[in-house]
Amino acid sequence: MPFETKWYIKNQIVFVRAWGNLSIEDTQDFNHCLDQYIQEGVQEYVEMGISDGEFNFLQDGREIGSVPTSMTQLQKTLKVASNIGCGWIISISRPRSKVAFMINNLVMSVMQMQFKRVNTVEEAIAFLKDADPNINWDNADESVLPG
Repeated sequence: MPFETKWYIKNQIVFVRAWGNLSIEDTQDFNHCLDQYIQEGVQEYVEMGISDGEFNFLQDGREIGSVPTSMTQLQKTLKVASNIGCGWIISISRPRSKVAFMINNLVMSVMQMQFKRVNTVEEAIAFLKDADPNINWDNADESVLPG
């Protein structure tokens, strides 16, 4: 599964777009990539003297074909959720099946994450504007979002 990650708002929101078929190995690569963003942001927060900064993730999975169904394997690979700097993960997706929807919700609840699934990027941004008043929307890089 190819994916790309970029700061939508530096040190506040990471935008992730994924497409294709997701394997367990892909989730490991994905986790490592997101962890690098968190570490970069945490370092900058420390340098700024901020101790409670959180990172939100907009994950655009509308082009993902299939996902692994083993909860045990997914729990072992998706460690970003337990990271101190994790705020909301907003999944932008189309409901593919009840099973995929249940796996998303179960993974997020087991890992004690704040999780929301929406249908569009616009819904995701509207939700985050209400959910996190500390986001500096003036710094948003709109070129990161799909056109």
